[in-house]
This record gives sequence, structure tokens and C-alpha cells, in this order.
Amino acid sequence: ESDPWGDDGWGADGSGSNGECYEPWAGDGWCDPMQNTEACQWDGGDCCASTCAGCNEYLEWLSEVMCLDPEACENSASGCL
Repeated sequence: ESDPWGDDGWGADGSGSNGECYEPWAGDGWCDPMQNTEACQWDGGDCCASTCAGCNEYLEWLSEVMCLDPEACENSASGCL
């Protein structure tokens, strides 16, 4: 049976067929773990509270476990001031 929405090459989780980044999901205010990589620019900053524009309060807790961006203050020795 064919996909009624068409096959655009992107998985339901936002991963591309060749591991590329799904740009519409970057910087959208939601942390997408499959895009939380250096190659995908840490999902446009969505996975760290200090770098996420327009994020909800849920992200403050989530960033403790999902913030992988080494440049984010959550991962600095002095923390976020």
C-alpha cells in the first residue's frame, strides 16, 4: 500500500534518508533528538534552554539531559549566569 501523504524522503522522526538534517524542525522551539548533533547545529539551539528561542518551560528540565551543544552555557564550567 502506498503512503497517502507521499514519500518525501523524510522519516516520521525528522531523520532524512541519508542522515541529513530536516531544516524546518531546526529552531522551532522543540528539541528533536535526532537533530541534536553538531552536523545539524544542535537542532538550531532547541535542546538547550539558553540557546532556544521561543521554548516552553518544559525545556528547562529537558536541557539538563538533552543539552549537548558544547558552546551552550549549560555545558560551561561556570554554568549559566
